[in-house]
Amino acid sequence: MNPKKNREDTVDSLSHPDTVNSSVNDPISLTVAEATLEWLKKSGLDYVFFNPDTSSVPFTDALAWKDLTGEAPKPIMMLHEFPAVDAAYHYGLASLGKKVGVCMIGGVVGTLNAKGAIYNAWAGFGPCIVFAGMYQMTGSRHRGAHESVDQGGLVRENVKWETEPRTPEQVPQHIARAIREALTEPWGPVYLTCNERLFGGSGHLKGKTLRRPLSLPNFPALGPPNQIAASETSVQAAVQLLLDSELPLVVTGGMMGRYPETVNTLMRLSEILGLPVIPGTISAHGSKTMNFPTTHPMFLGYDLDAYLDQIDLVFVIDQPMVKLPSHVHSIFLDWGANFTPLDTPANVRIHGCSNLVLAQITAEISRFLETKNDAKQRAHDRFNKLKLEHEQLIQRWRTEAQDAKTKKPIDLIWLGYVLSKIKTPNTIICGRYGGNGYQFMKGLMFTDPGTRYGPSGGHMGYGIGGALGVKLAQPDQPVISVMGDGSFYYGEAGAVFWTASHYNIPVLFLTLNDRSYGAITKGLARYKRWSYQHNYPTGVWIRQPEIKFEAIARANGIWATTATEPLSLEQTLRDAWQVVHEDKQPAFVDVICENRLP
Repeated sequence: MNPKKNREDTVDSLSHPDTVNSSVNDPISLTVAEATLEWLKKSGLDYVFFNPDTSSVPFTDALAWKDLTGEAPKPIMMLHEFPAVDAAYHYGLASLGKKVGVCMIGGVVGTLNAKGAIYNAWAGFGPCIVFAGMYQMTGSRHRGAHESVDQGGLVRENVKWETEPRTPEQVPQHIARAIREALTEPWGPVYLTCNERLFGGSGHLKGKTLRRPLSLPNFPALGPPNQIAASETSVQAAVQLLLDSELPLVVTGGMMGRYPETVNTLMRLSEILGLPVIPGTISAHGSKTMNFPTTHPMFLGYDLDAYLDQIDLVFVIDQPMVKLPSHVHSIFLDWGANFTPLDTPANVRIHGCSNLVLAQITAEISRFLETKNDAKQRAHDRFNKLKLEHEQLIQRWRTEAQDAKTKKPIDLIWLGYVLSKIKTPNTIICGRYGGNGYQFMKGLMFTDPGTRYGPSGGHMGYGIGGALGVKLAQPDQPVISVMGDGSFYYGEAGAVFWTASHYNIPVLFLTLNDRSYGAITKGLARYKRWSYQHNYPTGVWIRQPEIKFEAIARANGIWATTATEPLSLEQTLRDAWQVVHEDKQPAFVDVICENRLP
């Protein structure tokens, strides 16, 4: 994953242009933008995803210094602000709470271009810092081109914290707090407005150099606080409900799988209690993370509605907006009132970090079952019954996939089935699966925690640039980006292809191309008027002309092909997999899929 650059003109030892008889790391020689990169390096950050802009020239110049010296953080140039933020917060997610993602973009205009991705980061709990340039400090600006009287207000509703440093001394303190805020549960984005004059050389600077060293905060001491466990009272209440239930069921969602150990704990709990699990819902195409293996005997698919008449208790973990009938008891475990609406009925509410609370509940139930043979036998019998139901479900899905192997255009369940045969267990799938993603999910199998990053927030274009961040955070794991054809343009896929090619970031990109905006048809079908009755004459079809996504990928330096034949789909995907997995190059496959419009 090295940039395709000719560095013959780069000398072995580069010094900072303002340095005289001093190291490039001498803080006296650095602008505030350059010092910012040094502070990020000292906090352990490896990459900065950036989109160059006239309002953030100090950062672009500082990143050039890092590029020339080969020091961290390494600059990754993005051709649009949306995928820059998408990449940054996915880097934070895939770092599993150990690092934040960082991106640097332009001011008002750049922020508006990035706003959809910032919203997704907020909804998807993506830990990242957005450094946004601006020309003049707040209070000295007017409403005009490239200006806003309140730039932070553009994103304030969708970030955990936004700030604007006013002096060089404030910058390291704000960076330290930004890292702490982003990595404090629940994770999320932080936004820093960066005045060009301050970061480029004014304020307490003389000329272009910093004449007084700035103190560096002790970053480990300012790290995120301890995670929050549950009170003994709430744990005991949840345990009692679970033990008394005849047929309990778990619904997970959101970011429950952000820590792999949480998934392992839930697997253990489901096994000792005979506890079935639905990892996300149909409408969410599963969940934002890999919350439970589809191969586990307690996995029961994604259709909660199919079980509501049978169950008497639902244990909801990190999943908002679950509608339950009045006869079903419920336990809600999440971060707090801002996550699950308080008007959602619940017998027990637990506010805490699911990785800690699940371990508490599992330990209590294990201790109870050790001395209660009747309860243990009841859980064992329930496990065996549900295991058979799981096997029947998976067999139905496999039969449906096999029945679809000759259908043309390609059926999404066949695509998911074939892709599962090719990918390794530790392959990470990143992206949004389009309006008919549930069909794809039925064919796609997951076994390892930490191998899925699904849609968040609802802004299309999710996970395309994000796949680059995931790959850079987990370089030893294969990464596949999956996008709908509508998302291709929302996520600026062509711009992402250029970056993947330029830096040799080996990601396999797939487009689920049914040549339509499938999601919108569900709303139009409810009205059953002009669109529904006349095959959606406007606002749905992406055809005439049919877009040649393969040509766009090739134009940006990506190995690319188009898959139209279901029987040769496996070989096509294996060819692309070899490019990515063996040749370590990015690749793209445009899969022409069946359209399932209502």
